[in-house]
Amino acid sequence: MTIKLKSSTNIVLELVSHLDEVSSKQAVLTSAVSYNQPEICHTATWDRNGITLANDSIIDGDPIDIFIDTKNSIYVISRDEDQVLVWHNNSINPIQIISPNFEDLSSIFVTSNGDIYISIDDEKNNVIRWSSKTNTSTIVMNRSSRCFNIFIDINGSLYCSTFSEHQVSKIDLNSSSTDAIVVAGMDRAGSDSNYLNNPRGIFVDVNFDLFVADAMNNRIQLFPFEETNAITVAGSRSARRTIELNHPMGIILDAKKYLFIVDGGNQRIVGEGPYGFRCLLGCDGKVQSNPLDVRYSMSFDSFGNIFFVDSENCRITKFQLENFCEFPLNITRFCSKPVWNRNGITFTDQSTIGLDPSSIFINEKNFIYSLNREKKQILIWNESNIQRPINIPPDFFDSYSLVVALNGDIYIDNGINGRIKKWILNTKRFVNEMNVYSSCFGLFIDRNNHLYCSMPKHHLVIKRDLNEVIPATIPVVGTGDQGSTSNTLNKPHGIYVDTELNIFVADCGNNRIQRFPLGELDAITEIGDTSSAKHRYPLSCPTGLTFDSQQFLFIVDSYNHRILRSGTNGVHCVIGCDGISVKFNQLSFPSNLAFDNAGNMFVVDSGNNRIQKFHYLKNSCDMSSVIKRTFLSPLTKDSQLYSQNCDWESFYYQSFEIKVQESRYYSIWSHAEIDTYGYIYETNFDSLNPNDNLLFKDDDDDDDDDDDDDDHEGEGDDDEQFKFELPLYNDTTYILVVTTFYPMKIGNITIYISGLKNMTIEPLSTSVKIQSEYSFQFTMDSQKYCRDYKKPSYYYRTLEINVKKTGSYVLWSKSEIDTYGYLYKDDFDPLQPFGNLIDQHSGKCNQGQLKFDRTFDENTKYILVVTTYYPNATGNFTIFISGENNVTMNYFHAKKQSCSIKDRCHFYSTTIGLPLDDILRGEIRSHVTLSNQPISIKISAAFTIIMFIIGFVNSFFSFLTFKSKEERQIGCGLYLFTLSITSFITCCMFLINFWFALLTEIYVVTNLSILRGGCLFIEPLLKLFLYCDTWLNACVAIERSGRVYSGVHFDKKKSKRIAQCIIFILPLCIMASLIHEPSHRNMFEYKTEIDKAYVNKTDSPSLNVKNKTMIDTIYQNKIDQRFSCVVRYSSSIQNYNTGILYFHLTIPFLANLFSALFIIFKTARQRSSAQTNQSFREHLRHQLHEHKHLIISPIVLLILTMPRLIISSLPGCIRTSKHIWLYLTAYFFSFTPSMFIFAIFVIPSSLYMKKFKECFRFCRCRSDKKSNGN
Repeated sequence: MTIKLKSSTNIVLELVSHLDEVSSKQAVLTSAVSYNQPEICHTATWDRNGITLANDSIIDGDPIDIFIDTKNSIYVISRDEDQVLVWHNNSINPIQIISPNFEDLSSIFVTSNGDIYISIDDEKNNVIRWSSKTNTSTIVMNRSSRCFNIFIDINGSLYCSTFSEHQVSKIDLNSSSTDAIVVAGMDRAGSDSNYLNNPRGIFVDVNFDLFVADAMNNRIQLFPFEETNAITVAGSRSARRTIELNHPMGIILDAKKYLFIVDGGNQRIVGEGPYGFRCLLGCDGKVQSNPLDVRYSMSFDSFGNIFFVDSENCRITKFQLENFCEFPLNITRFCSKPVWNRNGITFTDQSTIGLDPSSIFINEKNFIYSLNREKKQILIWNESNIQRPINIPPDFFDSYSLVVALNGDIYIDNGINGRIKKWILNTKRFVNEMNVYSSCFGLFIDRNNHLYCSMPKHHLVIKRDLNEVIPATIPVVGTGDQGSTSNTLNKPHGIYVDTELNIFVADCGNNRIQRFPLGELDAITEIGDTSSAKHRYPLSCPTGLTFDSQQFLFIVDSYNHRILRSGTNGVHCVIGCDGISVKFNQLSFPSNLAFDNAGNMFVVDSGNNRIQKFHYLKNSCDMSSVIKRTFLSPLTKDSQLYSQNCDWESFYYQSFEIKVQESRYYSIWSHAEIDTYGYIYETNFDSLNPNDNLLFKDDDDDDDDDDDDDDHEGEGDDDEQFKFELPLYNDTTYILVVTTFYPMKIGNITIYISGLKNMTIEPLSTSVKIQSEYSFQFTMDSQKYCRDYKKPSYYYRTLEINVKKTGSYVLWSKSEIDTYGYLYKDDFDPLQPFGNLIDQHSGKCNQGQLKFDRTFDENTKYILVVTTYYPNATGNFTIFISGENNVTMNYFHAKKQSCSIKDRCHFYSTTIGLPLDDILRGEIRSHVTLSNQPISIKISAAFTIIMFIIGFVNSFFSFLTFKSKEERQIGCGLYLFTLSITSFITCCMFLINFWFALLTEIYVVTNLSILRGGCLFIEPLLKLFLYCDTWLNACVAIERSGRVYSGVHFDKKKSKRIAQCIIFILPLCIMASLIHEPSHRNMFEYKTEIDKAYVNKTDSPSLNVKNKTMIDTIYQNKIDQRFSCVVRYSSSIQNYNTGILYFHLTIPFLANLFSALFIIFKTARQRSSAQTNQSFREHLRHQLHEHKHLIISPIVLLILTMPRLIISSLPGCIRTSKHIWLYLTAYFFSFTPSMFIFAIFVIPSSLYMKKFKECFRFCRCRSDKKSNGN
């Protein structure tokens, strides 16, 4: 069994009993609580003078015991008269006297139905029940000695403390038997955890935990349900510092389970609170000389007033509760292992709280306060209902924090203006309250009404006494200078001052939590990643902190996007443990937190501009239904193997799937003769990636609770067993991996899990049962292929695998060479190594040998490709398959079915058009400068720049020629003017296309957005303007032929209008014809391991070897991720794309050619009709000579375009690397028409040349005038 101390008195019982024994031990609540348990706050005080309720004249003898029910009826035993006196409805005198016809009444308890149970101090020592209905008494319990105190729990069991026998016994009142069973103490006095010495007062809470005032041992003992070993929660030998007691006589718990003790020997009443014990009444230091001869007891009424029986002075005194101790800050009490729902709900979002919220405060009335810094408003919620905001004065800027006083006044930061302002609740006005140096990122009011301010800019915390009339600001911690020593701070944020006036500071810049004791300037590091820290734990800019009632510290670890909880059991993450996100269970740069009175956590999620609410799961603290499960996890030579650290050492392991129905803490530990190691994973466990999804790992039980180890079998007495105390959530699947600390160790391991009955634990891993194996040898004659898109020199072997039944199987290799495995479904094409691929393994974390641990489906053909990690590696290998069912494994003949663009390392179906990416792919060397690139790349780069310069000059000269309005009065001039612009854009896109492909490959750009943008738009835009050039060329030719045809009837205005329409429509038509391109261009991703090394393990800073011998090296590898732009068309789209290509290249050529022929023949015909002295043939010969450039131009254009047209139309598989110069030449030639439009259209024409010279001289003159300053 495992018992964990919750606080000095509030204990969480983790009852673990065997599953078969549980059903008979479950408690059922059958009756209501009849006694008062008021909610007493930690600063409550009572009137120390008291009011005498009854004295000797009323009681007529010594009062022995008192009981007050929930209706505030008061029951008192008068020992001398053997009567029970009853006060109802605040009566001054007892209005009912009950005589049960027994003598020597000793102790009393009243149930909710009005029945009175009384212990009798005579020779029979019975306990009787006086029925309120029949007014008769019956014996319910027989004892051999007197019951000093009796108590009845909610299950109807009566408890009796017999001080002379040093025991506590009980009977079931629902049973007919009157014989009692012992539940605490032995048959003699003692001081061990299972002994008592003169037990007096007893109390049983709703969890059936038994509290005993162990008088002679001067302590209060807690016996958890069905436990015989107690925990000392107050007094002598308690685990934590509590309070010294002297013969405690009585004990009561309030609503929050805080202890109230009648300390008989010291004649006082002491009480517990969130900050420990304090004296409440009788605090003058008097000591009773013979306390056991005097009877003291106490009871609460429903208002929290204390009624005290003082048998020595024969009186009953009422001590009035003076204050209800309202405190502005909510201090919540949790159990020792609280759990919150990880899936938070958005309490408020940006629409209400604005951008970058940073403040929150919750008072005990559950009012929630925050700031909208954008709208300058104070926001207040009552539960979830928002009230009307309080508008902040306009001179406020960036208020970071606020705090609310007990009277409802609100203090807010206005540090930028050097002030803290107070909003007064009564007047609804703002006043200046405190002068500061800069913005206060943290505000706090302590119990003495001191206001604290933390200033990150000045690395200082200051305070002011709010009780003073004349305000004085005092620096309290920090020097004002940035530093990391014990007396300096670095950008302090959140602050908290406890009741002992210790100042806790979230020292953001130093990544630590500092505690400054009262009056001390040097701090103690509570949490941080330094050797001097009380809890060494890595923080990253903590910004907020608060405490619960048990002094557990909650920290906002802002830059790690999580909430931590620190206490005696270490530091644990409670919220946001999965990193940065906008998800409901994750946070982004949180800044502050607070709790409501139900324990729900409110986190200011600044990065997501919201406040998240995480519900406290109260049931997670109920341990009454916890059981212990036991099962064996033997590790044998048939167990599965894996590498814990991805090195050359192997470990046997077993894995189990754990699912829980209720979110709470669970205990998992081992017991074995071998040194065990345990791992907890979330969702799934991959033996080949042992760090993925890892939550916790442990190899030693560091629990210092010796009682636990002594009391519970299976938890081990050595330091070589793992143990987890961790929260498990019902929305998550967990994997427990049981292995050993040292490699290749075997032995029996017993696993214990303490949890609820309805949790499920299923084994995942199975023993090795080899169903099939296959051996082969790679030789120089073996088949080769390209496995990594980089090198075509890997030998490979293909195997077909079929399983008889769906299930989990393990497949691995053994070889002297490093193997690499790929698993395919249905088929494998060596030229398509990523087609049908479902899994791959490089030998990582398996000593360089391929391995697959996965589910294989029946009626499915799997293809295993076995290859090598390094190229050209030869050697033997054997493949093994283990599983529960039969498996067949045979050779599979792989057929090459795909076409490649370059070589067999880069392949996909070729497309019409052959873009530049396909030509250059594989030629460009990554991470290599241009000077060291292949000669083909260097020459291509040079030609690209030269062609761009030529194209720019041609376009510019053409622009000068046709920019005048005179030349644009007819369609031909408009076409040529537009052509000068589109050709310039074509030159630019041509340059961009080449250098984008070159630079992204050299510098290995992996930004997918950049690569996808270039892939989708550069090549299609280049085609768009290239085709515009060719069509504009055709339009010029058609325009000229039209002018010849019309002759003197040629209409210039009509020609211009037609040209304007065509220039507008033409790009749209070309764009429509190319609309399919972007949708079929995509990024082709491939990954490969480019490095594998073994490095010194001591270089790893996270390694914790715990003084045990470790291996010296670990495995590391690097994944190279690449993207290529590829075009894939279906057959129908392919045919369409072919038609579009031919259409845009051949139709303009034919238009040019036939227009030229028409001009020549038409002109010759006209001349022959007008000039009859020459024949038609002579005129034709003359026109051909005069207009030969009109025929030569389209022919040259066609010749320059044909190479690209031909190579783009080649059927089947082509490899550009074999004829790289052919492809590059064809590609560059296809752009020459756009580069030489000046030479094609202007130079052959004397008219255009004359116009160009005039424009050129004009521009030159203007340039000279500007240079001369005219």
